[in-house]
Amino acid sequence: MTGDLIDADDQIVDDILPVRPDEPAIPAPLTLQPWHRPRKQFVRERQWAYLVQRLVSYQLGKPGMNSPHDRPEVRYLNLPGVDYLDTRLIGKLCNDLGCQLTATGFLAGNERNPQIARAKVQEEGLIESGLISDYSHTLPRRLEEVADLKSQTYRELERRGAFHIVNIDACGSVAPPTSDHSRRLIDAIYRLLEFQFTSHASRWLLFLTTDARPASVARETIGNLWNAVTLNADSDATFRHMVADIFNLPKADQVRFIPQSVSTAGTGFLQLLSLGFGKWALHLAERRQWRVKAHSTYCYSTTVKGDDTPTMACLAYEFRPPPPTRPDPFGVAAVSASEPIRAPGQTDSMRIAPKVNQMTNRDVT
Repeated sequence: MTGDLIDADDQIVDDILPVRPDEPAIPAPLTLQPWHRPRKQFVRERQWAYLVQRLVSYQLGKPGMNSPHDRPEVRYLNLPGVDYLDTRLIGKLCNDLGCQLTATGFLAGNERNPQIARAKVQEEGLIESGLISDYSHTLPRRLEEVADLKSQTYRELERRGAFHIVNIDACGSVAPPTSDHSRRLIDAIYRLLEFQFTSHASRWLLFLTTDARPASVARETIGNLWNAVTLNADSDATFRHMVADIFNLPKADQVRFIPQSVSTAGTGFLQLLSLGFGKWALHLAERRQWRVKAHSTYCYSTTVKGDDTPTMACLAYEFRPPPPTRPDPFGVAAVSASEPIRAPGQTDSMRIAPKVNQMTNRDVT
């Protein structure tokens, strides 16, 4: 009987009192992660910060750098993680150059997650300190959703872009063997490239940090990326020999068979993915008459302690827009080109291969 009365009283209380709100998540404490290590900080400073400083310094005062408020705005798309380390670094750099960073991030999760709560505190702190603008926002979604043109995520991309810097600092693979096309990062990258080529009018940077080993990248994707390499190798003997040298091939005509011969994790596989990705991006850019400049590449190990096999590739590309005016091919209009006309990719192809060949392993340097 007593138990029944207690249950009844509890029911009355539940009916009278308002619903107790969910308690906010307590931000997760800092724990050491791979991205806190010195080699990662090297990539942030020597690859990201160095190239961003060059780009922003070049763009200042040019039409591609708008000033919606009191300072020129640098638009930045990234995967900030829970600590916003790269956002802080790039924000401070832009601030020192007299610009303001507007960051658009992707971090899936809800506010009851302690990790997301930690990320929210970090983002709010950067806004309050003035290192990023108050228009900055981290979307609670996965970047992979951008691949769907009808998605809310893609609409957000259109609203907040185009971007001066796209930094895809991925913890995993761009194309896991078990993922379909709705969950692959490579499809989102394709959509981002196409969006940038049609929406941006000035130079911009793409950084890609990704895990790459035979077990983590779909063989079909590797094969398709490599098709972009053989397309150039078949028509350019110089490039074909450069590729053969990277992979120590005795004969240059074996270039198309490289994906089948590189079957173990390490520098060779990272170079395979890096060269394929670079040539793929180059061909996509050429379709829109953009140019691509490859920058220095790095790698390091993310395997268990004691195994120094490199598994993470750190790539960087600078995209340059078509000239604003081109000559009339029929000679009807007496308008000169804004710069000398050359065949697309005439030198771009030659720059990508040496950068891949000179990939620096940060675990041994």
